[in-house]
Amino acid sequence: MAPASKETGPRALTVKLDYEHPPRHGPTKLDFENIVRSAYTFILGQTMPPYEIQGFDSHSRTGTIILDARDLHRGWAALSMYGKHFGDKISLTMSSVREQ
Repeated sequence: MAPASKETGPRALTVKLDYEHPPRHGPTKLDFENIVRSAYTFILGQTMPPYEIQGFDSHSRTGTIILDARDLHRGWAALSMYGKHFGDKISLTMSSVREQ
């Protein structure tokens, strides 16, 4: 049985990044990209879903990741489990999920 249309297609997952000790320069889009890639690689390894970073706002520390709907839960689980980056405690909090 084919999945319903709402269960497929791209989704925009927006998350907020918090640090125990924020970088002096403030987090950048490159920092966000590195954290997402590290989380997916460390937690999911070879099962890492395809994704794209759509943007990052350094003032609000929110970034958007584009994933397919079928990979959304797995992608979010990896981000929520990833609690340290280069020895610094971090957290990624889900802000929103929307259809693309």
